[in-house]
Amino acid sequence: MEILERLRCFYENADCDECMLDVRDAIEELERLYAERRWIPVEEELPEHGEEVLAYFPPQPYCPNPVVGEAVHAGKGNWSTEHGGWFHVTHWMPLPEPPEVK
Repeated sequence: MEILERLRCFYENADCDECMLDVRDAIEELERLYAERRWIPVEEELPEHGEEVLAYFPPQPYCPNPVVGEAVHAGKGNWSTEHGGWFHVTHWMPLPEPPEVK
């Protein structure tokens, strides 16, 4: 978020009204993107039942490295992946929009 803080500082200390409108718009867009693409703790919020999301799986005794991958929220704190099974998830975020193919 360093760039966002620097833009805020510039916005608060500059004198050009037209430039300030552009900077204000950039700050608002960055704030929206940060909020939209942040890792959401499962204690804070869960996705809809059946929604496919990007999930963070912390290290486990059977898998000592953390993993990030697609998962489906199966309700009641349960998660499944394309590999089946139920997994422990601590954070999630919505999947990004697919790229435009021309």
